[in-house]
Parts: sequence; structure tokens; C-alpha cells
Amino acid sequence: MAAPKIPLAEALAQWPSARPAGLLDKIAQQRAKVLSLFPPEAWPTLELDRYALGTGSQETFCYLMEFATRELGGIAGGSARKHLVYRRSDTGSWYFDRRFTSVEEAWSRIRAGFVQALELANSGRIGEIQGLEPVNWAPALTGKYVFVYSPGTMVSVYSHSAQQHFWDLLGGSGEIAWSASGAAQLDRTSTRLNSSHA
Repeated sequence: MAAPKIPLAEALAQWPSARPAGLLDKIAQQRAKVLSLFPPEAWPTLELDRYALGTGSQETFCYLMEFATRELGGIAGGSARKHLVYRRSDTGSWYFDRRFTSVEEAWSRIRAGFVQALELANSGRIGEIQGLEPVNWAPALTGKYVFVYSPGTMVSVYSHSAQQHFWDLLGGSGEIAWSASGAAQLDRTSTRLNSSHA
């Protein structure tokens, strides 16, 4: 049974007491684990085997993002293509978009895209991420990456349909951006609404 709908101002007022006990601690612990294993300064030279699914490790970046950091927002399920490059379990070959000529080229461009996405987020230019190939081909993963590495720039809502749902609830008009920056658009709107009800 769905929870009854209540006005946004009332929901915002109830949130601090309604959130699950220890949630903020779990969020901080999961973020700290990602940052300790994959510090921002390591990204420019990060090895593909430390990033990708299908390597046999449960401590790759993509494994952590999809399966081990649920409190940072969910991206589990669906296709592994959301990670842009991964090792196939059936053949051991690499999947990557055929716009690239090799897995090395794909990984070099993907890694550089993540580095640039963080630079944009940290300089307040998060909207520019939606034009940043190839990471804009993976808005859920890119959104979660930015949420982890640039706290306070966006909310942890990564699927377009969920972003659109909250955008509509918050009084947004039209369709929210189909990109990682859609969550930043939501964050700015919810922050304004929250401060107007404080």
C-alpha cells in the first residue's frame, strides 16, 4: 500500500525524525570507503581493472557504485552498459561502445571524462556535464560519481524517471534534463523550497 500523500512542507518538516536511524552515518561510511579506495587524485591514472565490472573483484569502482553503496543512491539492475566499459562474464572480452577503436581508447576517454566531470562540478559548472562525452552516455553512474566526489552539488536520485517524478512534485515545469545534471537541478530546487519553509 502506498504511503498517503502529504504536503511538501510537512514532509520536509518530518524528514529529520523520520529518516532511518544511522542513515547519515552509513552514507558517510560508504562515501569514505569509495574515497579511500579511489581518491580523486588517483583518477587520472586509474587502471581499468580497478574500475570495471567483470574482473572478479568486489572492490572495483563500478561494483561499489552498483552493489555496495546503496545508501549513496541506487543504480543496481538493468544493463551493465551503464558502466560504459566492462568485462563480459561469458567470453571474458571487453564491452565498450564501438565508437572507440579499442578498449584502451574507450577507457582513456571514459576516465578523462570522469576527471573533467569532477572539475566541472567542483567549479559550479555542473550543467556542462550533460555535454561531456562519453560520461554523459551513463547519467546514473556519472550522477552517483559526482554525488560521491562533490558533496552538496546534487541529490542522490539518478534515474531519469525518479528525477522527473520529484521535479514534478517540487513544482518544476517541463521535462528535467536527461543527464547527471538533472539531479543537480533537483537539488537546487529542493534547497530553495527547503529554505523557504525553514
